[in-house]
Amino acid sequence: MSSGKLLSGLEHFKPLVVGLASASVQTQVDSGRIQKSANLSQDSGAMSQQLLYRALVSAKWLSEAIKSQQPGLALRIVDASWYLPKMKRDPKREFEERHIPGAVFFDIDQCSDRTSPYDHMLPKANDFAEYVGKLGVRNDSHVVVYDGSDQGLFSAPRVWWMFRVFGHEAVSLLDGGLKNWQREGNALTSGKTQVAPAEFHASLDKSLVKTYEDVLDNLDSHHFQLVDARAAGRFRGVEPEPRDGIEPGHVPGSTSIPFTDFLTESGLEKTPEQIRTLFQEKKVDLLKPVVATCGSGVTACHVALGAYLCGKPDVAVYDGAWVEWQHLRQSLHAVGEVGVRMRMEGREEMQGAVGLRCTWDIPPPAGTQAKWVRLNVGGTVFLTTRQTLCREQKSFLCRLCQGEELQSDRDETGAYLIDRDPTYFGPILNFLRHGKLVLDKDMAEEGILEEAEFYNIGPLIRIIKDRMEEKDYTVTQVPPKHVYRVLQCQEEELTQMVSTMSDGWRFEQLVNIGSSYNYGNEDQTEFLCVVSKELYSSPNGLSSEPSQKAKNTEEDLEEEEQEVEEEAEAEAEEKGAAIP
Repeated sequence: MSSGKLLSGLEHFKPLVVGLASASVQTQVDSGRIQKSANLSQDSGAMSQQLLYRALVSAKWLSEAIKSQQPGLALRIVDASWYLPKMKRDPKREFEERHIPGAVFFDIDQCSDRTSPYDHMLPKANDFAEYVGKLGVRNDSHVVVYDGSDQGLFSAPRVWWMFRVFGHEAVSLLDGGLKNWQREGNALTSGKTQVAPAEFHASLDKSLVKTYEDVLDNLDSHHFQLVDARAAGRFRGVEPEPRDGIEPGHVPGSTSIPFTDFLTESGLEKTPEQIRTLFQEKKVDLLKPVVATCGSGVTACHVALGAYLCGKPDVAVYDGAWVEWQHLRQSLHAVGEVGVRMRMEGREEMQGAVGLRCTWDIPPPAGTQAKWVRLNVGGTVFLTTRQTLCREQKSFLCRLCQGEELQSDRDETGAYLIDRDPTYFGPILNFLRHGKLVLDKDMAEEGILEEAEFYNIGPLIRIIKDRMEEKDYTVTQVPPKHVYRVLQCQEEELTQMVSTMSDGWRFEQLVNIGSSYNYGNEDQTEFLCVVSKELYSSPNGLSSEPSQKAKNTEEDLEEEEQEVEEEAEAEAEEKGAAIP
């Protein structure tokens, strides 16, 4: 990143100037105040510097920025609240109840790779660009992220990291989050924020993302230091994981620094000096490569943030984190300091005893492997827990994994073979995990409904049908088309015809056209009766079909018209024949 690029139209960001290798003094502008921190290195060589955007802004700075609306300041405030399922909090509902004025809601689960069996994994660059573009974020926007957690910041650093991964450096975090914003007496608003869609271009920086294979290889190469941001008890294996079916423990050789250690008691971020001391106490060398991990890739971003504040912006995140690691390492069942490692190389498994620290500090519960179920859906393998599949007791998936009367072939890995479209299975599995429906933009609700009915997942069927009915109702709000008909009738028929109109037809106008023919001894006054009906457009652009009742009514009217015309023609012929 060049300083020219940074300062071009973005001077108001007040970038943080730091030295990455041997800076003697480091300056940080994080919350509207200047802080100086100690050396990153004692090396007396030439200082290697680069410019970094401020990672933190204070509640006061943001409040003034909202009020002043500085020219050229493309400010976009993002609420990135997200909570673990067991916390039983609905971040979207809370956002609509209260949020910082002008903020938009960023759904971490929605903006993710929903083809992955793991939660909220990084989406593709194009999908990220499309999502944030709908939130009104442009490439020249200064994005400020916060969340509503009790800690101050919890999930917001994940979105801060995501923007940086996709090449957007002009992103900051609100120090202390919504908690501190309210504590300082700043205004809140409610409802949904309407923003104009914008164009955003994203490019993935692969250096900031690590995979399972990278972490596995690191067991031998020791190329980077792995820092785990989960609670110490989960890391050591003595406290349960918050997700069902996931056992506690850690990747061999990793270091524990809980994400809360980067925060003060009031929820603000600690100073660079305090954070640097924290890394030093944990024997993490910031001059060497560092990779962060956690449960599912969210709180790991606190480690990346802490290192960034110390002048190290290149900390990568293991996106799959502990959930993926445990899924793919089910054969690691050792006790004590010696473990057995199974390495997957293509389809070959190599097993050998190695002197590595055990993934668990206590023996794992018996029957751990029996909790996991592999499903080969249309050639794509999904890995999930038996408990997840059995959340709907009457579903096909529950009956399958409980070994009932259903018979299913298995592939060479033991996965159940299911001949269905894997594209539409992702939303099915996500619903069973989280209890909510998440759809890709290209997915048809009818396709999800078909799969939900196949797997017999009742609650999901009801949700989709309700959505489809709501969409149909919305379609009917389009201004209707009016269809008019003109009926000819005699005076004595008029009352009966008008009173029997139904199924949407209504009387519009009556025109007296006098008497054209003599009926018997009396002249019968004739009228033209104008009636109309509203027709609403259907989703495919065609007018809705009339009901059977309407068709019958129309047929009756046509028959009456035809009878009147035939009688008139007959009388006219009789009169013509009587003339000599």
